[in-house]
Amino acid sequence: MRVGFTGTHHGMSMAQVEQVRELIVDLVPEVFSHGDCVGADAQAHDIVRAVRGAKCRIDIYPSESRGMRAFKRGDFTAPAAPSLVRNMMIVRNSAVMIATPYEPDEQLRGGTWSTIRKARTRRVPIYIVLPSGVIIEEGF
Repeated sequence: MRVGFTGTHHGMSMAQVEQVRELIVDLVPEVFSHGDCVGADAQAHDIVRAVRGAKCRIDIYPSESRGMRAFKRGDFTAPAAPSLVRNMMIVRNSAVMIATPYEPDEQLRGGTWSTIRKARTRRVPIYIVLPSGVIIEEGF
Protein backbone atom coordinates (compact mmCIF):
# COMPACT_ATOMS: atom_id res chain seq x y z
CA MET A 1 0.00 0.00 0.00
CA ARG A 2 1.16 3.54 -0.82
CA VAL A 3 0.77 5.80 2.23
CA GLY A 4 1.26 9.56 2.08
CA PHE A 5 1.90 11.79 5.05
CA THR A 6 1.39 15.45 5.91
CA GLY A 7 1.93 17.07 9.26
CA THR A 8 2.78 20.15 11.24
CA HIS A 9 6.26 21.62 11.25
CA HIS A 10 5.76 22.11 15.00
CA GLY A 11 6.08 18.34 15.47
CA MET A 12 3.52 15.79 16.57
CA SER A 13 2.08 15.53 20.06
CA MET A 14 2.90 12.32 21.93
CA ALA A 15 -0.68 11.15 21.28
CA GLN A 16 -0.20 11.72 17.54
CA VAL A 17 3.13 9.86 17.57
CA GLU A 18 1.50 6.85 19.23
CA GLN A 19 -1.44 6.82 16.81
CA VAL A 20 0.79 7.22 13.73
CA ARG A 21 2.92 4.31 14.94
CA GLU A 22 -0.24 2.17 15.28
CA LEU A 23 -1.45 3.22 11.82
CA ILE A 24 1.89 2.24 10.29
CA VAL A 25 1.70 -1.15 12.02
CA ASP A 26 -1.89 -1.66 10.80
CA LEU A 27 -1.50 -0.32 7.24
CA VAL A 28 1.83 -2.07 6.52
CA PRO A 29 2.91 0.44 3.86
CA GLU A 30 5.12 -0.72 1.02
CA VAL A 31 5.77 2.91 0.06
CA PHE A 32 5.62 5.90 2.42
CA SER A 33 5.78 9.45 1.03
CA HIS A 34 6.39 12.69 2.91
CA GLY A 35 7.57 16.25 2.30
CA ASP A 36 10.79 16.20 4.36
CA CYS A 37 9.75 19.10 6.55
CA VAL A 38 11.10 19.53 10.06
CA GLY A 39 8.67 18.40 12.73
CA ALA A 40 6.03 15.80 11.91
CA ASP A 41 7.47 14.67 8.55
CA ALA A 42 10.81 13.89 10.18
CA GLN A 43 9.10 12.11 13.09
CA ALA A 44 6.94 10.03 10.74
CA HIS A 45 10.00 9.10 8.68
CA ASP A 46 11.71 7.79 11.82
CA ILE A 47 8.58 5.87 12.88
CA VAL A 48 8.33 4.15 9.49
CA ARG A 49 12.03 3.20 9.57
CA ALA A 50 11.67 1.84 13.13
CA VAL A 51 8.49 -0.14 12.40
CA ARG A 52 8.99 -1.26 8.80
CA GLY A 53 12.75 -0.98 8.28
CA ALA A 54 13.88 -1.76 4.75
CA LYS A 55 10.53 -3.43 3.98
CA CYS A 56 9.09 0.01 3.19
CA ARG A 57 10.37 2.32 0.49
CA ILE A 58 10.38 5.97 1.57
CA ASP A 59 9.77 8.58 -1.13
CA ILE A 60 10.62 12.17 -0.27
CA TYR A 61 9.05 15.18 -1.98
CA PRO A 62 10.96 18.17 -0.58
CA SER A 63 9.92 21.79 -0.65
CA GLU A 64 12.06 24.51 -2.19
CA SER A 65 12.09 26.10 1.28
CA ARG A 66 15.46 24.76 2.47
CA GLY A 67 15.07 26.39 5.89
CA MET A 68 12.23 24.00 6.76
CA ARG A 69 13.87 20.82 5.38
CA ALA A 70 14.72 17.91 7.65
CA PHE A 71 17.09 16.40 5.03
CA LYS A 72 16.02 12.83 5.77
CA ARG A 73 17.41 10.07 3.55
CA GLY A 74 14.87 8.06 1.66
CA ASP A 75 14.91 5.55 -1.16
CA PHE A 76 13.78 8.19 -3.67
CA THR A 77 14.00 11.97 -3.47
CA ALA A 78 12.12 14.08 -6.01
CA PRO A 79 13.49 17.44 -7.14
CA ALA A 80 12.54 20.25 -4.76
CA ALA A 81 9.25 21.95 -5.68
CA PRO A 82 7.04 24.70 -4.28
CA SER A 83 5.22 23.45 -1.18
CA LEU A 84 1.75 23.37 -2.74
CA VAL A 85 3.04 21.44 -5.77
CA ARG A 86 4.96 19.06 -3.52
CA ASN A 87 1.88 18.40 -1.39
CA MET A 88 -0.21 17.60 -4.48
CA MET A 89 2.45 15.14 -5.66
CA ILE A 90 2.28 13.31 -2.33
CA VAL A 91 -1.53 13.09 -2.53
CA ARG A 92 -1.45 11.90 -6.15
CA ASN A 93 1.02 9.14 -5.32
CA SER A 94 -0.90 7.82 -2.30
CA ALA A 95 -3.65 5.25 -1.87
CA VAL A 96 -4.30 6.59 1.63
CA MET A 97 -3.08 9.64 3.57
CA ILE A 98 -2.20 10.23 7.21
CA ALA A 99 -2.38 13.83 8.46
CA THR A 100 -1.26 15.21 11.82
CA PRO A 101 -2.36 18.85 12.04
CA TYR A 102 -1.24 21.21 14.80
CA GLU A 103 -4.77 22.51 15.35
CA PRO A 104 -7.79 20.36 16.33
CA ASP A 105 -10.09 22.39 14.04
CA GLU A 106 -9.71 22.91 10.32
CA GLN A 107 -7.83 26.06 9.35
CA LEU A 108 -8.06 28.01 6.11
CA ARG A 109 -4.32 28.60 6.11
CA GLY A 110 -1.50 26.12 6.58
CA GLY A 111 0.05 23.34 4.55
CA THR A 112 -1.34 20.40 6.51
CA TRP A 113 -4.99 21.49 6.24
CA SER A 114 -4.46 22.47 2.60
CA THR A 115 -3.14 18.98 1.88
CA ILE A 116 -6.10 17.42 3.72
CA ARG A 117 -8.43 19.39 1.42
CA LYS A 118 -6.46 18.19 -1.64
CA ALA A 119 -6.92 14.58 -0.48
CA ARG A 120 -10.64 15.15 -0.02
CA THR A 121 -10.95 16.66 -3.51
CA ARG A 122 -9.09 13.74 -5.08
CA ARG A 123 -11.11 11.27 -2.97
CA VAL A 124 -8.02 9.82 -1.32
CA PRO A 125 -8.99 8.23 2.02
CA ILE A 126 -7.38 10.02 4.94
CA TYR A 127 -6.73 9.48 8.62
CA ILE A 128 -6.66 12.84 10.38
CA VAL A 129 -4.86 12.35 13.70
CA LEU A 130 -5.75 15.27 15.95
CA PRO A 131 -3.33 16.53 18.63
CA SER A 132 -5.43 14.70 21.25
CA GLY A 133 -4.83 11.41 19.44
CA VAL A 134 -8.41 11.16 18.18
CA ILE A 135 -8.47 9.81 14.63
CA ILE A 136 -11.00 11.05 12.10
CA GLU A 137 -11.38 8.73 9.13
CA GLU A 138 -12.61 10.28 5.89
CA GLY A 139 -13.28 8.75 2.49
CA PHE A 140 -13.23 5.08 3.46
